[in-house]
Amino acid sequence: MIHKNPYQFGEKLLTLRKSKGWSQEDLADKLDISRQLISKWEVNLSMPDINALVKMSDLFQVSLDELVRNDNQEKNSPIINVYIVNESQYNKKKNILEGFSFFIDTIFKINSIWGK
Repeated sequence: MIHKNPYQFGEKLLTLRKSKGWSQEDLADKLDISRQLISKWEVNLSMPDINALVKMSDLFQVSLDELVRNDNQEKNSPIINVYIVNESQYNKKKNILEGFSFFIDTIFKINSIWGK
């Protein structure tokens, strides 16, 4: 079941599309996609990919932030910021551990060759 929420992407898309006087077919043509896909987005059954979002941002002359962010979300969502920081820290630690693992493997290989 789909819950209508005025802050959901589909509602924004519907409002923006109608403000331009465009049908779903008109918008689909401008985005080079199917009308059915527009319909799915407007009823929140799926979300567009980043390429479609960028095109819509340009077509409707709104920022990506305005297009996809819920009106009740804070500008710098702590959850998003923590995720980005954690992912960055994870990648750094992963790279360090991979380098350390390679170093240890090399030491053991040298030791096994010279230790015989």
